[in-house]
Amino acid sequence: MFDFLDHEPLMLSGGQKQRVAIASALALSPDILIFDEATSMLDPKGKSEVKQIMVELKNTREKTIFSITHDMDEILNADKVMVMNHGELVRFGTPDEVLKDKEFLRSIHLDIPFVSQVEEALESLGIKLTPSKDVDELAVKLCKKN
Repeated sequence: MFDFLDHEPLMLSGGQKQRVAIASALALSPDILIFDEATSMLDPKGKSEVKQIMVELKNTREKTIFSITHDMDEILNADKVMVMNHGELVRFGTPDEVLKDKEFLRSIHLDIPFVSQVEEALESLGIKLTPSKDVDELAVKLCKKN
């Protein structure tokens, strides 16, 4: 964001504003960061950038990250996932454990991650793969499959 130091804050994109907000929180050196629907109003590029920042913070800065989201793609990078429905905890576990029951997630109006949707579609065509963390990993698996 250094290149935007002299820009009017109102002229920044949503993703840029989110990065500034994250930087301002990090300036306080917290052990815990809470992201509440951090990507909900962003375009695909902004969503990707903020998600990448969250992953980097988790992996390189040893921060505890809480992400409150309806974007099920975000849970793929989590260590643990808590699924709430009407204020009640209904599932808790790793992303793989939570995603095993796709029909339950759909029944409470949560979609499954995009990569899982693609894997389901491939499975309906007879192509069975192990679950992937992201589209890049899925692409590698598909390229190796003969």
